[in-house]
Amino acid sequence: MSRSRSLLATAAGVSTFVVVALAVTAVLEDRIWPSAFVGLPVGVVAGVLALWVVYVRDETSIGRALGGFGVAFLPSFVVLAAVGIRLSLALPVAFALAVLAGVAYALKK
Repeated sequence: MSRSRSLLATAAGVSTFVVVALAVTAVLEDRIWPSAFVGLPVGVVAGVLALWVVYVRDETSIGRALGGFGVAFLPSFVVLAAVGIRLSLALPVAFALAVLAGVAYALKK
């Protein structure tokens, strides 16, 4: 088990959890009162699935893309939120940057 493989998998899992949990919670906010009760478990499942895909399939393009997404999303989201950008804008911008980074990382090899 390599350290970089574990870090990529963890970053992908945490990033996927954050994106999915926030997105599902926001979408269901008007329909279900405690929308976090749905968003958080869905985010956990998606995060664990992403972690597993990156850890098991790290040499495939999907594993590399998810790993690159994970590494790029968290820092960009934190920096955008820290400089005072609204979360409703910081999340999609960080998502777009992370998708570009994931695609670039997947195409690198």
